[in-house]
Order: sequence, then structure tokens, then C-alpha cells
Amino acid sequence: MPVVGLRARHHLIPDAVPDMICFMGRTVLPEVTANSEEDFADLRFSLESLRCDVDGFRRMAARGLHRGERVGFAASLSPAWERQDLEGGLPLYWGRVDLISLGAESDAFLRVVDEVYGTEVRPEKMQEQVSFIAVSLEGDPLHVEDYPVKLKLFFESDSEERDADFYLNIDPRDSSIEFREKDTDYRRGIVLCLMQPQ
Repeated sequence: MPVVGLRARHHLIPDAVPDMICFMGRTVLPEVTANSEEDFADLRFSLESLRCDVDGFRRMAARGLHRGERVGFAASLSPAWERQDLEGGLPLYWGRVDLISLGAESDAFLRVVDEVYGTEVRPEKMQEQVSFIAVSLEGDPLHVEDYPVKLKLFFESDSEERDADFYLNIDPRDSSIEFREKDTDYRRGIVLCLMQPQ
């Protein structure tokens, strides 16, 4: 993995209140860029369709709006997570997470990532499915239906340019998913690993 730059997050920032409202009993999708910070381009989505399949996979969809256009992606958490106990700290859980395309919504999501990151890759489509090594820094992924889970995802490639590293925070309590930067050096790699080769 490349050496990270000066603008790196060494811990996760507490969740903010989601920028969404309810209208006549229906949740209005949030503007995904509403909670971005000055130095980091973070995206926040509404959590939809969180469920555990009979095969043990936890599946969910993340959806939101950007300038009125629907954007989103699906995620699948593997049923196997290896616990690592740390001395004097919370345990870590190692497993895999797949990000899955929802079609046009995910193509739009990737274009938003390219835009807010300023990478100018100009991707046309998101890959159908991209697999990541994942470590849970907080929460047990096998109980994500009930409790928040904060994941760090890694993508390693033969091409260092496509290496990626970012956070995926899932909170069933306020029905939100955050796609958060870990380090600005990985911006181009995130776009390249998610995009369908052109």
C-alpha cells in the first residue's frame, strides 16, 4: 500500500445527525455531500433494506441524492469474521465486504465521488461488484442489524495506483451509511478500483 500523506484520519469522527427529513411519513433521501468537511469529502446515505440472508450475508443498500439525482450502492458483509483481541482495547473483526452496483444509481454515485474528490477520472460505470478486505474498528459485523459498525476497507491491486483505503460506517439506529475518507492520497485509487474499465 502507498505511504499515506499528511491529510490522514487516525480515528473515526462521531456520527453527525443525518441530513434528512420525513414528509407525510416517508423518509426523504439526504443530500449525500451535506456533511463533508473542509479537508475531507465524505458522503452520507440513507440505509435501506438491511437484512441477513439465510446464507449469513448481511446485505443493505445506501441511497441518497446529489443535486436532485438519486445516487447509491449496495453492500454485502461476509458471514465469516475473525475476532482479534487487542490488549486493553476493543476487539477487531476481520472479514470481507463487497460493494455492489445498483445500476444507474451507482454509476451516478461514482461520478459524484470523482467530482468531490477532484480526481477527474470521469468514470462512466461502476463495476458490478468489488471485493474488499475489511476490519471492524467498532462493533461486531455479525450484529450490524442492531448495533453500529465502523469498518475500514482495503483494496490492494497489482497496480499501486488502484490501491484504496476508506471507512464505511453503518448505523441501523438512525438508518445511515457513511462513505468516509481515510486519507486524501487514496482518492484516485478509490475511483479506479470501483470503476468499470473504459
